[in-house]
Amino acid sequence: IDWWKWIGKLLIHTVTFNFEQLRTALLARYDPMYDPYNTFEFILSKTKNKAAFFMLMNNGGKYDRTINPNNLTMKNLVLYLKKNSAFVGIHPSYVSNTSTKKLKREIDILANILNEPITQSRQHYLKLQLPETYKTLLSHGIKTDYSLFYAEEFGFRASTCFPFYFYNLKEEKITDFEIMPTCFMDTTAYMYYNSNSNWLNELLEMKQKIKQYKGNFITLWHNNNLENNSQKENFITVTKN
Repeated sequence: IDWWKWIGKLLIHTVTFNFEQLRTALLARYDPMYDPYNTFEFILSKTKNKAAFFMLMNNGGKYDRTINPNNLTMKNLVLYLKKNSAFVGIHPSYVSNTSTKKLKREIDILANILNEPITQSRQHYLKLQLPETYKTLLSHGIKTDYSLFYAEEFGFRASTCFPFYFYNLKEEKITDFEIMPTCFMDTTAYMYYNSNSNWLNELLEMKQKIKQYKGNFITLWHNNNLENNSQKENFITVTKN
């Protein structure tokens, strides 16, 4: 555990009189079952080995807050996901988009934990600078990416529900870098759609159309967004066959 971060959170919960969060933080320190963000077992149980988990391996910075990748609990989580037949890929940090050195370090950390090459990714904050981002990822062994989609609405950013290989317009050639079209992210619904919207029905209609054409219905969920029952019900409704 990152003690300074943990103590800082305890102090914030105390001075803001948020005693429920304080209680949860204290309990979760000694038993992960009390951690509201520990929803991995739930995800695995509902996705029938069809889930891919993208792990952030950079600890630090305004946009890259996570558990230290060298923490034993974090390592055990990664191995637990692998053991339960989930695919584990890299979630390149915000700062790695402009630093190949940091990107390589993060990929190496995850590869060392899993003892296998890392071949799939999803960009943090969907940061893409084309064609540079894809070229850099490919040069570091990444062969497939799930980052090409809209942050503020549903749908296919590349106008297709089928995987395709990236075509480098600058070099006028097709590459070996595969792009998996994603059509929905949970934070899109919670942040950009109001509470009265029928986003769930809209998404389910899209799912049926994709199924009709035998395409890929790929959705993205954050484990910390599945902490309450209503969000879990949405997840089950969307991901079930």
